[in-house]
Amino acid sequence: MQFRHLFTASCFALVFGGVTAQVMQQEENTPSSTESQPLDLNDVKNRYIIRIPKNKRDKKGIRFQSLKTGLVTKGVKVELVVEEKGILAVTLPDSFKAVQLESLATQFGVSIVPDEVGYIMAPEDLPYEKDESLKGGDYLRKLAESSPWGIGRIYEGQGIPSSNYFNGLGEKKICIIDSGYLISHEDLPNDASAVTQSMTDSPGCRYHGSHVAGTIGAIGGNNKGVIGVFPGAPNMKIAKLRLTGCTSMSSSLIQSLQGCANSGADIISMSFGSSSPQLEDTFREFYEDDGILLVASSGNNGPNSIGYPAGFSSVVSVGSTDINDKIARNSSTNNQVDISAPGVSVRSTVGPNNNSYGWKSGTSMAAPHVSGAALVLWNKFPTCTNKEIRTALEQSAKDLGSPGRDNAYGHGRLRYWNAVTYLEQNPCGGGGGGGGGSCTDNPLGWHDSDGPRFNCAWYDVGSNCELFGNGWENDGFTANQACCAC
Repeated sequence: MQFRHLFTASCFALVFGGVTAQVMQQEENTPSSTESQPLDLNDVKNRYIIRIPKNKRDKKGIRFQSLKTGLVTKGVKVELVVEEKGILAVTLPDSFKAVQLESLATQFGVSIVPDEVGYIMAPEDLPYEKDESLKGGDYLRKLAESSPWGIGRIYEGQGIPSSNYFNGLGEKKICIIDSGYLISHEDLPNDASAVTQSMTDSPGCRYHGSHVAGTIGAIGGNNKGVIGVFPGAPNMKIAKLRLTGCTSMSSSLIQSLQGCANSGADIISMSFGSSSPQLEDTFREFYEDDGILLVASSGNNGPNSIGYPAGFSSVVSVGSTDINDKIARNSSTNNQVDISAPGVSVRSTVGPNNNSYGWKSGTSMAAPHVSGAALVLWNKFPTCTNKEIRTALEQSAKDLGSPGRDNAYGHGRLRYWNAVTYLEQNPCGGGGGGGGGSCTDNPLGWHDSDGPRFNCAWYDVGSNCELFGNGWENDGFTANQACCAC
């Protein structure tokens, strides 16, 4: 057990050959998990994702670094890394044989899958500032603020809250993975921050990300444009995918997810979709280990279709409804749809100008209604876990279509106030301790034999107690003996 850090490095050396200083210099230029670089779709041939399963990772990352270095020695181009989840996106040289991949997968238990091309769910755009006179109660007013019909719909019952309702809320944070964000827009909060190198939105994807962000957090009470589900949502995190137009890669999505997680986000809102179900274990880690609520649009491919990540059980899959509470004709239907929300003719913030607004339709417009409502709800009930917030949203939805959960509406259409009532009647068990007896790490300040970095706070993350808690004894204690977290 105590030689776990040594055997992996030597085994990789046997497969890939010696490690040179030149290779180590090459590695310094590998894109990290927070970088956002342009995507060249002409250069995705032989592109793969290599993943070290959670139970085969060592806590110092020696196995990961050995794998990465060994691949480089064989001429493999490392496109990006997400070390926290054991992931390398690579482009293999034409000389690299399939049998070498199979040998690598068999000998070291890594999974190797194609890095699939995916896309931001392309919405059905309506022309900018099209005056449709009445769009579900949303009049186009050039000099006044309007409430898009979907905001009123999800707050039906008690109505859209006054500004006082949102005062002091901000403990829970949201991260939006999309095409970017127009920080200069008059109706978008200017305290949003990038978790990738850039968050500038562009016309290549019709300002899709800014439209989504406006549905979540467009400023209220400024007599301009629209309002969001959480007006002026503070400190939104923005992860811009590596895009060509509206197209990206699955590995870029994972990179963005990790950037969101590293920024402290509690909710991640996504509109990305691909046909590949290969990365389910990675999404489960974000949901189960990191405690993040994952929300994604179900897709715009109509009945009996499924896309990913929305198709994973760890992700809240959102379908699209119209003003009559009917499922949109293009909304994907399948056995993983969890909930539905307004997604037809949704008005929100767009470019090219800092006072531009436009209507879009699609499940991309429905998902931010759910993630925005989750943000408000979780801030009102901050001791809840991600799973408890998800349950509250699903169980309080308005049942539509066939009785009970169905493949079109999921559990039904989102209703915020009913979710509040649900949590009032079914209080959260909480994920933050504080109930019952207290616990103190003993001995205080303990860390394991690998050094101060590996203290009780480190063991409190993900499955570290389970994976490493019985080893690396220090001062006569293992983590499972010393740390309350374990």
